Amino acid sequence: MILVTGGLGFIGAHTVRALLDLGEDCVVAQRRTRELPAVLAGERVAVEQADITDRDALLAIGRRHDITGIVHLAASYPWSPAPGAAVETTRQALDGLLNIAQATPNEPPPTTSHGCAQPTRPEPEPSPGHGPPRAGTGT
Repeated sequence: MILVTGGLGFIGAHTVRALLDLGEDCVVAQRRTRELPAVLAGERVAVEQADITDRDALLAIGRRHDITGIVHLAASYPWSPAPGAAVETTRQALDGLLNIAQATPNEPPPTTSHGCAQPTRPEPEPSPGHGPPRAGTGT
């Protein structure tokens, strides 16, 4: 069974769909559980609620399912919007990645893939005078 983190988003759901088409069974770990998207409607997909920063929850998923591979698509935002917190939020993101690698008795399982469906840091704010022109001002 393939564990897919972030498997209910657009990219995750289509990844799960492709895995199902290849004959793989899938369990999706999602921070907030939701209904299966239309692309997975009617499919037998196990959905587990877990945050990747919660090691115990991921270990429990590994005990409930025979995980043979992991596709990690859950978004992590290691850059904090709060000044001075970048090191701690980066530590949390890295801990989440390590937690995923430990989600099975075979840590990591024979097949592990990591992808990111979303940017991992916010777009920089334009500096004064260098942003796009304001409407009606010409500057």
